[in-house]
Amino acid sequence: MNNEIISNGLILQRYLSNNSSPAAGGYYIWSLLSAKGKSQGGFDFAEGYLVSLINNPGRNDIKGRANYNDDAGFFRLGNSNNIYNLYDAGNYMWGRAMGMSGFSYWEVKNGSQLNEWYFDSKADQNAIKNGYNGN
Repeated sequence: MNNEIISNGLILQRYLSNNSSPAAGGYYIWSLLSAKGKSQGGFDFAEGYLVSLINNPGRNDIKGRANYNDDAGFFRLGNSNNIYNLYDAGNYMWGRAMGMSGFSYWEVKNGSQLNEWYFDSKADQNAIKNGYNGN
């Protein structure tokens, strides 16, 4: 899992924004824009990575992405006893990727909620938090 996250590239602008140089503010804004872009691209782990690991991902929609299928597969990530469906496993990996990139949990939680107009489910938020904390 960590190798897949790293191969998609961490958001290094976040680390650069944590120094006292005059450019730090610019790196901060750049890191937020990078997070948005990666979340819809390389950090979309459910449909960009995990779906390729299951035998029956479901039908593809017009965009070529897999549709969720209840019996498609479940994932156990790390040494946890938690079992996740395809999309919550993707949320877990997204939370982990954001933590590895240096974002605070407050930014991760509120960014994911903002993306869902503050209607993100409790299961989604738990998966993100567990991924961020490595649980």
